[in-house]
Amino acid sequence: AIARAAGDAAGDAAAPTPAAKPAARKRESDAFAPLVPREGEGSSSAAKEGWPETVELYLGPTNSGKTFRALRFLAEKGSGCYAGPLRALAWETRDAVAARAAESWGDVAPRVGLWTGEESEDADAPILCCTAEVAPAGGDVLVLDEVHWCVDPWRGHAWTRLLLAAKAGRYRHVRICGPAEARPLLTKVFEGAADVKVHNTQRRSRLHFEAQPIVDLRGFLATTRNEGRFVALVAFSRAAVLSLAAAAQKAGARASVVFGKLPPEARRAQLDAARAVDNFIYSKLPAMAEKANFPPPG
Repeated sequence: AIARAAGDAAGDAAAPTPAAKPAARKRESDAFAPLVPREGEGSSSAAKEGWPETVELYLGPTNSGKTFRALRFLAEKGSGCYAGPLRALAWETRDAVAARAAESWGDVAPRVGLWTGEESEDADAPILCCTAEVAPAGGDVLVLDEVHWCVDPWRGHAWTRLLLAAKAGRYRHVRICGPAEARPLLTKVFEGAADVKVHNTQRRSRLHFEAQPIVDLRGFLATTRNEGRFVALVAFSRAAVLSLAAAAQKAGARASVVFGKLPPEARRAQLDAARAVDNFIYSKLPAMAEKANFPPPG
């Protein structure tokens, strides 16, 4: 099952003392490095002709292996960027890419950095996992996740910027993930590119929507827990989220609570706990409008 969670940006740091100003300016410059092209970006022969060398589209429903396959390519290449809609998803992806890079490269595995609106860790690493708004303007590999966000009236500009950068050859290799409905738009964007492959993916696990009202919530949770089913309940207020979590605990289940206002560390702890087989996820919209990965119990 897949849920999504979001957070708010962190506050500004304290003003530096006069003696610390040069170092502070250097740190500030380093922090914003992902926002500008890196040395050598877009230097391939394909880029000079106005197109990336390769473009592959992974299109299908959630939990169908789209991002997994794209990230495997990024880890094997060892240089590039993952861009997605979520801070929580960026750090989760960073851990996954680091593990895959270690498998591919061994002791010489490239560093994997993180850059979001509220976190920056090793932002000059060869591989960067970030939210779309701060993704680099070019590089070796671009993995652009949740491409349908390009039509969002508030955040769509970030995905549009990266699509245009990809179209212009600023990235050597482009891997785009999204729903099948995005295919007409992406086909138009990359019309004329020499090497465009489309992979239609299928869901790897069953997703069931409870269409009927649940009258006995505690009984429903107890039944699904005994059946080993992974459950995501969506509520529209923080009070409702906490109430549902309390009901799950009374039913004997461990509940993970996910909503946007949680501090980063608390949100990470809740998302990690949610991957246990007997957990239930309670997410407050608009957190559910984005995504973090929760594998079903095995």
